[in-house]
Amino acid sequence: KEYLEHILQLNEHLIGLVSGWEDVERLSSGQITLQAEACNIGLIIRQVASKKMAISRSGQWPMVLGDPHRLQQLLHDIFEVVGEGSVRARIAGETCVVTVESLEHVDHQTRLMWVKALKGEATTQYLGLRIARLLAEVHGGGLRLDPHATGSAKFHRSRSQWRSSGLRHGA
Repeated sequence: KEYLEHILQLNEHLIGLVSGWEDVERLSSGQITLQAEACNIGLIIRQVASKKMAISRSGQWPMVLGDPHRLQQLLHDIFEVVGEGSVRARIAGETCVVTVESLEHVDHQTRLMWVKALKGEATTQYLGLRIARLLAEVHGGGLRLDPHATGSAKFHRSRSQWRSSGLRHGA
């Protein structure tokens, strides 16, 4: 029974990798179309965040224009890499900035691996970060690892298509 359970886990992992690579190919070639709509980034964060992720905000959560399903995927991939940490969203001009910070210390080697994944180097390790960066770009934004974060790691996902006219802050 243990061997079969282990084989099942490996099979599910392999299916996830193949699906991830398919997403990378479709995103890179522009084959994925977004079903953009006004959505509350706070609701998406709450749906995806685990109990290990502290959610903070000052004021109301910003509304963004994007594909809610793909934004969930983007945040899930970042949260999965970070594990325990905190997340917040804020508006800077017409840009919504979502910051995810790790709770635990991130060593230099892991940080380098994350940077390589964000740059798009062909590796199966941290494939979710590569997908998250591509999803951010498809939404007209970006994903970066803060080079000034010491000890912990901070990911910033900016969204340039937030429009103050027509979209109101959420609850």
